[in-house]
Amino acid sequence: MEVPRERKFQIPNPKFQTNSKLQFPNSKRRDRKSLRQGLGFGIWCLVLVWNLGFGIWNLPLARAADALDAKVEAAAGGDANSIDDLRRYIRQELQSGQPVPDKLVAALRQLAAKDAAKPAAKRPLAHFEDRLLLVSAVGLQESAPAAQRVLYLMDSGDDAPRLAALAQEALHEEESLRHDLDEAIEAARGDWELLAIGLPRKLQEVRDQGEYRAAWVRLYLAAAQVAARGQEAARAEEAEILNPAVTAARQQMKNDGDVQDRLAATLLAGMALWRQGQLEQARPLLEQAATVQSPARTRLQAMFELARIDEQQGRWAQARGRIDEFSKQGRQLLGESSTADIELHAAFFLNHMLRRQARAAARDSAAEAQALDKQAQQALADVLVRYPQRLGAAAPLIGTRYGQRDVMELETPLAAAVGLYRLAGSPPDRPGAMACLAQVLARSAAQDKLFHPAALWNLGACLYAIGGEQADGWPARHRAAGCFAQLAEQFSDDPAALAAAQNAVAILQWRLSGVEGTAEAPALRGELIAALETLLAHWGDRAEFRPHALALARQYEQAGQFEKALAAYGRIPSDWPDYLPAWNGRLILRRRLLTEGGRPAAAGPAQVLLGEMRQFVAAARTQAQRVQADDPATAQKLFSLAADCDLRIAEILKEELASPAPALAHLDELEACWAKREEVLQRAGALRVEILLAQNQLGRAAAILRDRHGRLGDAEEVLVWRTAGVIRQRLGELDLSPGGADDVVTLRSALRQCAEQASAIAEQAGQLDYAHRQLLAESWIETGRPAEALKLFDELSAQRADDARNFQGQARCHWLAGRHSEAIELYRRLSEGLSPAEQGPLWWRIQLDMARCIRDAAGGRPEPLERLGVRIRQLATMDPNLGGYRRAFEEIVPVNKENTKTTKTPKSTKEK
Repeated sequence: MEVPRERKFQIPNPKFQTNSKLQFPNSKRRDRKSLRQGLGFGIWCLVLVWNLGFGIWNLPLARAADALDAKVEAAAGGDANSIDDLRRYIRQELQSGQPVPDKLVAALRQLAAKDAAKPAAKRPLAHFEDRLLLVSAVGLQESAPAAQRVLYLMDSGDDAPRLAALAQEALHEEESLRHDLDEAIEAARGDWELLAIGLPRKLQEVRDQGEYRAAWVRLYLAAAQVAARGQEAARAEEAEILNPAVTAARQQMKNDGDVQDRLAATLLAGMALWRQGQLEQARPLLEQAATVQSPARTRLQAMFELARIDEQQGRWAQARGRIDEFSKQGRQLLGESSTADIELHAAFFLNHMLRRQARAAARDSAAEAQALDKQAQQALADVLVRYPQRLGAAAPLIGTRYGQRDVMELETPLAAAVGLYRLAGSPPDRPGAMACLAQVLARSAAQDKLFHPAALWNLGACLYAIGGEQADGWPARHRAAGCFAQLAEQFSDDPAALAAAQNAVAILQWRLSGVEGTAEAPALRGELIAALETLLAHWGDRAEFRPHALALARQYEQAGQFEKALAAYGRIPSDWPDYLPAWNGRLILRRRLLTEGGRPAAAGPAQVLLGEMRQFVAAARTQAQRVQADDPATAQKLFSLAADCDLRIAEILKEELASPAPALAHLDELEACWAKREEVLQRAGALRVEILLAQNQLGRAAAILRDRHGRLGDAEEVLVWRTAGVIRQRLGELDLSPGGADDVVTLRSALRQCAEQASAIAEQAGQLDYAHRQLLAESWIETGRPAEALKLFDELSAQRADDARNFQGQARCHWLAGRHSEAIELYRRLSEGLSPAEQGPLWWRIQLDMARCIRDAAGGRPEPLERLGVRIRQLATMDPNLGGYRRAFEEIVPVNKENTKTTKTPKSTKEK
């Protein structure tokens, strides 16, 4: 069986992301009015790095694309006010901590490049301000997320190299800006007009702000080198990098301005000093930044840095106390929306510290080291139990620390995270990931089940990917569908449940479409029904899933669960788009149930069904006409449903109610109603022919076939053959009964017309074959063309010498032509080649035709007739009824019982 092309469908990952890609925040923004709107970098930088560091699990805010496009387009026109508006907007975006959209960065590059070709001394102040903004938007902002993960023990191993490259690029841009500013400042100091407007001072402010930004980038670069190479290997370069940063931070601390700016610079100086190993100089600066006068985020970062110093010095208890205070104050200062992020940072810090303690204790006590390792795991497990939705983002960090451990030794949240980490590798370690995820699913404690959705989702995605790589990937994809279905059914409130339900349905539908009619289909259909029921039970009220309600009803019907199918059809409301198709499906199924088991339909229910079908036809036509102008495709589908139902009304009148005359009358109305729909007229014509055949109105049936030649579709050839077969049978009956000459003439003409029509259809399709030519020859016999028929029968006999119908046709042609001896010889040979026991009807018909031919050949002479009578009486000893032809035989020679009884049975019934 040909398997249909697989449909594409997505395996989305809305929650459990298995990579370290940064996600940006959607937490509450700081009030922009409380931020400096100038070029000062103090609190601006702090908000930026905090949002990009501590908010890495949140999703980006939606942007008003139209508004951005309008701003960029207006600025591109060169209008000064629009350009200033664009600059203010970019500053606000930077201050909010949000990533600046690419289209704004591109616009900013155009502004910065506007006067780039001029000498530095000739460039306006706005040019340097734009370049400073660009350094922040591209360099600092891009490097900040990776920097925060490195600084706050969140690095999964991929951040340090990228951070080093970004920091080097940003420093290069800042150095170029500083060089151009030095030239511009020097030139401005020699120009009295520029001195009068204070341009040198303004340019110097831009230069100072550039150095302050560079100080943060230098801190990031030093952290990246330590993370990548280790503290000792990077120590010499670290001092060279950080010394200018400390100088710039101290200079910012001296500047008059907002106290928040000075405290942020104090934090930067303290962080840079302790990373140089100057802990005693760093501690008072960080303690000053951690005082209550500091803004919330500055205070929290300083507290974290102080905990890091205590941890580095081995003061475990003090570090533990500081990080606990960090969590407590973080919840108070930042509010509920940031609680999870704060607790995760604290948990990773505790995990890092406890693992250090465990390594230190391992030299003296394995048991103590094991207990500390357990506590380190528990620190992460506890916070993930409270916030299981953070598992995907935390997985790379946990995997880096525990990816090589035996999964049986890990707490359930960590085992789940390691599974996701292994799955996200390049290349992915799918066997290892599946082992972890299966172990998570095997654990059944209440808190363990919090991670079952993540395990089911990722196990399903893993199995689906494996199935796509295998020649026969269905077993793996079948298991994937099972995982998705279980997730949707058991954890319907999980964010991934809906996508899982969709995946399960899509996978099972695809497979079922390729194995319909096989032994696999029933069980697969049962799984699909269950998946559809789950999807509809939880999300069926959503418009995009309403079509699944109709699909469920049809699957029930194909499964033979007719009552459930009727109920499913009936659950589709009248205001849904699929209501009319569902009503139509219900009508079809009710008709099927009327004659279930082969029993005749009861007249009462059939009449009720007929009435409802007429209502449906009217409703479908009305709705189709209503939507035709706006939705022609839907209108055509509704017209087709109405026409199909209209045809079924005629079928019910013909079959269930056995009322051919009303059926024909309804077909008259139907053809008038649907006169412009050729496919309806084709089916109506075919049904009309079937009704006439059932009524034995063969001439009328043949006339319709002739008149509608080429307009009955694929059914035409079948109907022509059926009609020809019924006519041949009827001609045979009339041949044995007196009278009916007029009917014989009509039927012979109809037979010839059918034979020629069948041959024309076959010839047009290039399929004219043996059967068509044989039917044509037989029709020629009936219409008085025995010579032409004989020639054709001779050709057919040469092809198939064992076909009795050719012998029979040849014999009849000779008989009608008066060549009785040749005909009798052919009948004799044909009789000898047939067995009365196996081909009884044909054998007896041959005996009758041969007897008639002998009678005609005798021409009234008594001797041949007497011998014929003996022969007939001998045949009567075999069957007193003479194969059902006794009356026809008696018309030739009377056969009585006495003669039958006294005549001895011959040893051979074959005529000599």
